[in-house]
Amino acid sequence: MPGTPPTGGAPRNTPVAPHVAAGAPEDAGSTDTPTPDPAVAKGLLCDRISQALGIRVLRLVKLTGKEPTYHMELPDSKIEFSNVGKFISQDSVRLAVAAQVGELIPKIKPKLWEQIAQAMLHACVVVEGGEEQEWEGAARMYISQYLSETGFIDAVEEQMVHNQRRPMVIEGRIRDLRPATSRSTSARRRSRP
Repeated sequence: MPGTPPTGGAPRNTPVAPHVAAGAPEDAGSTDTPTPDPAVAKGLLCDRISQALGIRVLRLVKLTGKEPTYHMELPDSKIEFSNVGKFISQDSVRLAVAAQVGELIPKIKPKLWEQIAQAMLHACVVVEGGEEQEWEGAARMYISQYLSETGFIDAVEEQMVHNQRRPMVIEGRIRDLRPATSRSTSARRRSRP
């Protein structure tokens, strides 16, 4: 009968292509079907991914930065993937889910996994990573932490050998984290004509 939904649920290994939630590409120019809200489309993709993996995936997040990280948010926990390779790797996802939830996702055929991985990338909500996500920001944070935990010295000459690498304040600026021999060599080079 027209308008009646087909009977039976989608099998677990149904393709999870990105266009499933966002409308088929051939419908892109059509005015008959409204374009779904991107958040709704991502939510629908998460539902399809959940169906394919056999676990409930609430949201997928990409934290931007020099080396983006990815999060898979589940009902009671969150799994972090340190890079895109781990995020789209079937073995990595299976192991991470098993470690976090205690459930082993059954192996999925490579062609189907490619579709799932692509859908996972399309389903990601992009969130700006903090300063720590950028290499420069991470370096600044590391140096800031180091300087807050390390005592400053007045002069290298007065220090025991193991303290000579500590930072000093010269003319109001933090200077010379190198040992005295390195500093004196650099000073000699600068003073040459």
